[in-house]
Amino acid sequence: MSTEKPVSLTESRQQLAQARKDLVQATINTETTWQVVVATSEYAFWAGRNEHLQAVKNDVAAADEWFRSVLLDEHFRTGEKKFLGASIKEFTVVEFDEAEATEWAKANVPALMILDTKKYKKLAPDVGGPCTVTKEPRVYVDSNLEG
Repeated sequence: MSTEKPVSLTESRQQLAQARKDLVQATINTETTWQVVVATSEYAFWAGRNEHLQAVKNDVAAADEWFRSVLLDEHFRTGEKKFLGASIKEFTVVEFDEAEATEWAKANVPALMILDTKKYKKLAPDVGGPCTVTKEPRVYVDSNLEG
């Protein structure tokens, strides 16, 4: 495909239409090649190896999960944080009821109240909020460039 950008709208549309046709053909060629590859003994060999690889990955994930569980149990039992091959780090987790926290923040720390800009853009023009409304043209390209 040419890397030179066409000047006219017609040429641009034709170039896009050709690029889409090329994509369809490339997709068909790739899928056809894949079907040929899947039918070979080499693919069967690879598939067996890949199946084994997935099983080993599952074993590693299970062993990792179990090791972490045993470490946490040992940490809770002894208070120890350093172990051979691992350590325990503590993170502060804050959970709260959003409605209750919102009311508290309005009354105590108004600076925490952050403007939801998406909602504001939708609501402000209708309720007289300070804003500027303009029309911005955007291009939507049809899937069928021939018609």
